[in-house]
Amino acid sequence: MTAAEIEALGSYYGATPRPDDFESFWQARMAEADAVPLHYTVTQAQEVPSWDSCEFLDLWFTGMEGARLYAKFLRPRRSEPMPLVLQFHGYPGASRSFAEQASFAGMGMALIAMDCPGQAGYSEDVGGFLGTTVSGHIIAGLDGPPERMYYVRLHQNIRILCRLVRELDGIDTSRVFVNGGSQGGGLGLACAALNPELIDRAAILYPFLSDFKLVWDLGADEIAYEGLRYYARWFDADEHQQDRWFRQLGYIDSKNFAPMIRCPVMFGTGLDDVICPPQTQCAVYNNLHCARKRYLFPGYGHEEIPEFDQQGGCAMTITEQKAFLRSYTGQAQAPADFAQRWQETAAALHSAVSCAPVAFGNPCGVYERLTVTFDGRSVTARVIRPAADGVHPLLLMYHDLNRGVRGWHHI
Repeated sequence: MTAAEIEALGSYYGATPRPDDFESFWQARMAEADAVPLHYTVTQAQEVPSWDSCEFLDLWFTGMEGARLYAKFLRPRRSEPMPLVLQFHGYPGASRSFAEQASFAGMGMALIAMDCPGQAGYSEDVGGFLGTTVSGHIIAGLDGPPERMYYVRLHQNIRILCRLVRELDGIDTSRVFVNGGSQGGGLGLACAALNPELIDRAAILYPFLSDFKLVWDLGADEIAYEGLRYYARWFDADEHQQDRWFRQLGYIDSKNFAPMIRCPVMFGTGLDDVICPPQTQCAVYNNLHCARKRYLFPGYGHEEIPEFDQQGGCAMTITEQKAFLRSYTGQAQAPADFAQRWQETAAALHSAVSCAPVAFGNPCGVYERLTVTFDGRSVTARVIRPAADGVHPLLLMYHDLNRGVRGWHHI
């Protein structure tokens, strides 16, 4: 899609029906979750040791139906209350590694990343869904009452997680944020909608679970949405039940949660996304009544988008890089004196180096932009140093072809 086509969808609010009792339905589900006694443990992580600057912890808690649920908990060693990021992962998957999540801790934020039950992490899925469970979690429980669907239970478990967040030591509960892409984006939206007193803002990238009926109408019911096609072909071939099951899916549709969100939302869309079509994301964004800001990314599909993390782009645009690569057809062979010539070339460079602070800093780290200029050219790099005194190891990171360096909070 193009930005102009997205703009033309400015008054599109979605094809999936919003049940008349949507808000009262979720009030009842949250009351059920609030009635579950809080039982949780926080212990040293089994996967990795803690660091001098950050604790790596295993958080286990009891969810709906007595399920044992797991989340990674990263807590910087700080004396003052700190903000918290609730991180939700994509579908189907699990929370990312402690090392990758530690970038948030480096920014002075605690982080909790829960594993969704029955996907790829440690959280327990106790099942009990009526009907088929063969082809994905969207349709798990679709043959039973709406309150028995997989994602309804998952949102209830996230509610329990939000309750225990209020009890954790060292957390500034006035600064609790949600962050997620794809399934994580859909869960983040629902979390913000159903826990408005806790969530202060949200960063949402190409949300899954959005406008199911339009996904069906576009023929995009593949890959992440494949459960829709499977269910229709095996259990509703003549489509006589279609109105019923799309209405039931309306209880978990991201665009139906959107009007309930109060906190500011940053929203990102890759215009070449074929997994979560941009049109379905428009339905979500257009239903937001809160403070909001959207970023559109031409050339990006359903993938990591470094620019969403407010980072600078490459020296060449994506289009320029692709054109350059298409124009190159030669084959190179290294000369015998290859290494020597490189050493001589590097030694002959007259470079100037400068390092300037950026406004991304925090008490835990120093954030700077390094610029090296030589022969009328310049290259830039991001530099992050611990604020603590002393000599530290250095890691050099290099980014992928056609993409810029990763965002500050990913490094």
